[in-house]
Amino acid sequence: MEGFSKKNMSNLIILLDADGVFLRTTRPADYLERHYGLSRAQTVEFGHMFDRCIIGKADLRNEMGHFLKEWNLKDSVESFLSRAFEGGCEVDDAVLATMKLLRSRRVICGLATNQDEHRMQFL
Repeated sequence: MEGFSKKNMSNLIILLDADGVFLRTTRPADYLERHYGLSRAQTVEFGHMFDRCIIGKADLRNEMGHFLKEWNLKDSVESFLSRAFEGGCEVDDAVLATMKLLRSRRVICGLATNQDEHRMQFL
């Protein structure tokens, strides 16, 4: 914060990415490997589908059932997504503290992120 007066900080806007910056998150392929023992080869098509979900070309809830069957997982789509979403919501306390300090100095702080519509609603 050196070099910034309260006066000139009031005109600043800072946007942070949610995943990997404000939230401690795991990449989907890493999550699937860690929690379900699925290899990268087993999840590559899921990754392509997930990329389409982020840009609104596919719906994660509609597509997920296919992958759960392919991976022979007994989870329902809702329970799978709920666990996956909750697993990626640990706030980085140091980043939060910094944002609170900046906001106390009238800096506008926000999140900018690309998400599929379901995770965005969850967040």
